[in-house]
Amino acid sequence: YNGHYTRIRKFVEDHPSHALVEVDVESDGADKLMEEAFGISSSCWGHANTNTHKLDPSKEVLLLPEKEAVPQHSILNGYIKEFDPDLPRQELKLPTPIITLGFPKAGTSTIFEYFHCGGRPSAHYACKVMTPTAERTDSCGKCIEKNMAKNRFPLSQCAEKRGKCDHLDDWCGSCIKQNIEANRPPLQGCGNFDVFAEINQSFGRARQKKGANQVPTTIYFPQVEALEKFHEAYPTATFILNTRNFEHWLASVDNWGILRSRFVKSDITGLPAGVGADDNDLRNFYNGHYTRIRKFVEDHPSHALVEVDVESDGADKLMEEAFGISSSCWGHANTNTHKLDPSKEVLLLPEKEAVPQHSILNGYIKEFDPDLPRQELKLPTPIITLGFPKAGTSTIFEYFHCGGRPSAHYACKVMTPTAERTDSCGKCIEKNMAKNRFPLSQCAEKRGKCDHLDDWCGSCIKQNIEANRPPLQGCGNFDVFAEINQSFGRARQKKGANQVPTTIYFPQVEALEKFHEAYPTATFILNTRNFEHWIGSVDNWSILRSRFVKSDIRGLPAGVGNDVDDLRKFYNGHYTRVREFVRNNPSHALIEVDVESDSAASLMEEAFGISASCWGHANTNEKRLHISADEETPRSKTEDSPKAVPQSQPKDSSEAVPHNSISHAHNSISHEHTHKKKQVILYGNGHSAHSGAHKHRGYGHGAHRGAHARHKRRQKHRRKRHHHPHS
Repeated sequence: YNGHYTRIRKFVEDHPSHALVEVDVESDGADKLMEEAFGISSSCWGHANTNTHKLDPSKEVLLLPEKEAVPQHSILNGYIKEFDPDLPRQELKLPTPIITLGFPKAGTSTIFEYFHCGGRPSAHYACKVMTPTAERTDSCGKCIEKNMAKNRFPLSQCAEKRGKCDHLDDWCGSCIKQNIEANRPPLQGCGNFDVFAEINQSFGRARQKKGANQVPTTIYFPQVEALEKFHEAYPTATFILNTRNFEHWLASVDNWGILRSRFVKSDITGLPAGVGADDNDLRNFYNGHYTRIRKFVEDHPSHALVEVDVESDGADKLMEEAFGISSSCWGHANTNTHKLDPSKEVLLLPEKEAVPQHSILNGYIKEFDPDLPRQELKLPTPIITLGFPKAGTSTIFEYFHCGGRPSAHYACKVMTPTAERTDSCGKCIEKNMAKNRFPLSQCAEKRGKCDHLDDWCGSCIKQNIEANRPPLQGCGNFDVFAEINQSFGRARQKKGANQVPTTIYFPQVEALEKFHEAYPTATFILNTRNFEHWIGSVDNWSILRSRFVKSDIRGLPAGVGNDVDDLRKFYNGHYTRVREFVRNNPSHALIEVDVESDSAASLMEEAFGISASCWGHANTNEKRLHISADEETPRSKTEDSPKAVPQSQPKDSSEAVPHNSISHAHNSISHEHTHKKKQVILYGNGHSAHSGAHKHRGYGHGAHRGAHARHKRRQKHRRKRHHHPHS
C-alpha cells in the first residue's frame, strides 16, 4: 500500500507535466482541498457517516465512523475560551489539523490567540476543560474553583492534591502519548480542534513531597519523538515551525520555573538524559530539531510547512498570507524584556522600534512621494542586501523606496547637526545639505568630532554583533537594508599617531550566521554584476580598492587584493557561499539579481510585488551612487560606466546559477494537493544578462551615453567662446 503511494509521488516528481492532487478522504480539510484544486464547490464533497468503515455498494460512498463533534470554543491551558461574537469566523487557506512543531516559550500562546481570534477552535497544552468533576475529590475541586475564580492556572497551588485530580488525558501531550503507545492516531479523542498550538507535556510537579512516590520532573515532545506518526495519520496536516532567537528562547526557558531542568532530566531524541545544562548542548538540540523538521517536510511534500519567527516584524503578514486569517489577530504583549507572564503564558517582547515613515540614503531623510501608493511586499522583512557596494545597492534602495517601503542605504540614522556635535561641524553639515551634497563632504578636519559611528548601518551592526545582540537592533526598523558595509578611516587624514586605518567591514561576509539566528525568515538579495564592470567601478571610487587590500576580510586576508585575480576569487567565492548558505537554511528566500540585466526589473517585480517601473540605474555622473561615508569621489565622471571590456566567463564562476523556489509563506510551504511545489524564479539569467551588459557597456544605455557626450561638447564650445577675442 505505502509502496504504491510512494511510487506515484516519485513518478510525478520525475514527470512534472502532470498535476498530482493527493487527498486524504478521511481528512476534515478534504472538501476545501478539492475545491481549491479543481474549482468545484466543497459542498459537493461529503461523507455518509454510518456503519464503521464500510461502503454502500449502491452509492460507492465512503462510510466512516461518526466524527468527534467540532468544539464551539477553544481551550487554553484547561480553560474554555469562547469566541468573540463580534469577530467573524475566518476561512483557512491550508488544511487542518494545524500542528505547532516548535518548542514552548517560542510564541505558542501567540499562535493560539491568532487562530482563536479568527474563530478557529484551538487547543493550547490542554485539550479538555479542567473542571472539578465528580471523579475528583472535593478538596481538589474547591482548589480548581478557587483558581478559576481568580483567573489563575486551574491547578495552581494545588500541589498536594494534584495527584488525585490531575487526569493526564486532559493534557494534549499525554493524550497524544497514550494514543501513540496504543497504536492509535495521535490526536484521537484529544478534541476535534483545527489547531493544536502546544502539544508537549510536562510530568512531575516542581514541588513534591519527599518519598518513594515522587514523579521525575521530565518533559515529552511528540513533535520530536513521533513526527512519523503524525504523518501516517494526517498526511496532509499543516505544520507550523515557530522559531525565535535562540538567546531569547533560552532566557525564557531559564525564567520559567524548572523548565531547563526538565530538558536536562528527560531522555529526548537528540538530547539524552543529563545533557542540556550547557547552553551549547541546548543550542545544538534546538537547531537540530528545526533542521530535521525542514528535511522531513522536504521528504514528505504532502504537508504544508509554515515557518514563522515569532519575534519578526513580518510575522503577522506571513501568517495572514499563509492561513488567510487577518494579520490584526497576531500580537505580542510588548512589555518586560524576554520574560513570560506566567498567568497568561503569552510571549512578552521588548517594545518594538517605531516603523520609520521615510527612508534614509547616506544620512539624508528621503520622504516618500505622496502620489505613489505604498505597495505590498510578497516576501517577509527584513530584506537585506548581501552583495557588495558598486553593484547597484543604490538602485535597490531606490526601487523599494519608490514602492513606499522604509529603506536604509549605508546610514541607518539621519546625519544632522545635533547638540552633541560641534558648532563648526554642524555648520559644515548644514552647508552641505543646503547644496544637496554628502552631509560630511569637505568636513575632514571636523569629522572626528561629529561622525558618530552608530549613525552608519555597518557600525551599528558591528557593535550589536560584538555585544551578542541581534544584528539590526537599534539600527532602525526598516523594511530594507540596501547597503550594510562600513568604511573606517577617512581618505584624507592629518598625519600623526591618531590616524585610523582605512579599512572596510562586511557584515554579510563576517556574520551571515548571526543574521540567520536573529532573523531566520529574512529575505536576502544577492546583487551581482559583471566582475570586470564591478572592479572598474571599485578602482574608479577613490581608495575603495585599497580598503579591500588593507582589511582583514574572511576570504581576503590583509595585504591581498592588489591582483585582480585575488579579488575575482574573493568576489565569486562570496556569492557561492551565500547560495550554499541559503540552500542549507531554506527558511530564507534568496533573490539573486544581475543589476545590469535587462530582465532585472521584471524579476524584482515578480519576486517582491513592487512595480518594475520603480527599477532604474544611476546611469551617469548626475546620478552618482553615494557609496561611502568618506569624502571619497569617483576618479572619473562615469564611475558606473567603466570602459568596455571584452566579455569572458570570469574565473571561478563556472557553477551554473541555481533556481531557488519560494514556497507559499516563504518557507517549505507547498500546496498539499500537488506534489510539485509552486516555483518562483529568484535568480537572473547570468549569461543572457551578461550579453546584455556587454551591449550596453555597463549601466549606461545608449541614450544616456549620447546625452553625456552632447553635454561635454556643449561645455567645450562654451569655453572656446569665452576665450575667443570676438565672442
